[in-house]
Amino acid sequence: MVGQGMRTCPRCKLKYLDSFEKCPADGAALSSVAATDPMFGRVLGGRYRLESRIGEGGMGWVYRATRTTDDTQVAVKLLIARSDERGREHRERFRREVGMLGRLRHPNVVSMLDAGEENGQAYMVMEYLQGRTLHDVVPAGGVPVRAAADIIQEVCEGLEAAHRAGLVHRDLKPENVFIARQATGVHVVKIIDFGLARATDVDEESRLTQQGKVVGSAGYIAPEHILGSRDFTPASDIYAVGAVLFFMLAGRRPYEGDSVGAVMEAQVKERLPPLGLPQGHPSLVLEPVIRRAMSRQLDRRFPSTRDLGRTVEELLRASRGDRPITTEIEGLTVIRQVRRLGRSWVPQVAAATAGAGIGFGLLGLAWWLLR
Repeated sequence: MVGQGMRTCPRCKLKYLDSFEKCPADGAALSSVAATDPMFGRVLGGRYRLESRIGEGGMGWVYRATRTTDDTQVAVKLLIARSDERGREHRERFRREVGMLGRLRHPNVVSMLDAGEENGQAYMVMEYLQGRTLHDVVPAGGVPVRAAADIIQEVCEGLEAAHRAGLVHRDLKPENVFIARQATGVHVVKIIDFGLARATDVDEESRLTQQGKVVGSAGYIAPEHILGSRDFTPASDIYAVGAVLFFMLAGRRPYEGDSVGAVMEAQVKERLPPLGLPQGHPSLVLEPVIRRAMSRQLDRRFPSTRDLGRTVEELLRASRGDRPITTEIEGLTVIRQVRRLGRSWVPQVAAATAGAGIGFGLLGLAWWLLR
């Protein structure tokens, strides 16, 4: 079956084996194309049949595949085989991602199901996600504050599980937050792409990152790493969470520039810009959370993603009353499946609220966040 013809979907542009007549993603009739992919139809590990390429990057490709033992749809990440120094680095990074995802299980983190190597071709099998990334669903004007709060809390819960397992993502951004459709029709948040993740207990000699090389994405990488720090801790991810929350509420990155260098320079030198929303906008209640999470001083950031998520939840409860556990964003129904965040109120804020009402309580919490 290797080298079979392909058909492409006119809507989503995904490519499938010639044996497919309709797109499994949207049901559209497929059109035949002349191009072929030598990996199409190949069966890895004797049980994963590659059927369509759904993604690609500098390290390899991602295929939609069928597990032949039970016809389950899975995603297979295939590493490009290279013999140069870059290939060695990619192979080591791939091996590290396999090891890290193998010890991480959480509903808000993409699950790794299997991994192996065949004829020198390393591969990783993951759960197959259908949906869109946060980057794709956030409109130019941002999303409602309730939607942003619910989604960011799921991100915090997934990251908290990773941090408890000793892992730091290092490249959290809207493209790596996936809104995945479940069999029930609702959507759940999944953190994807742990290719740059690093164990917090890794010693200096085993790090792949070279001196002078910035790891992460402009606008979301913490400024201390732009300046050369290689000490990646949960504080690195907390900064990125703040930047992702800014993106959801404002519909744009916190820092803008004509180039990657310009954006990173702004992150290091310029003050965090405001959300740019009109006075009294409901989303402004979360601006203090963003400013604390994205502080250039590590000791002023939240001590954990759990604390960040709890603060978001309490602010929303205080300003809008209790909320349901589902929310809508661009027609997607997102359900919060994991609710581990505590309901305890910050003592200082509770005292202020009891003495002066909800309005003064929010001002007190804002002061607490920024001190």
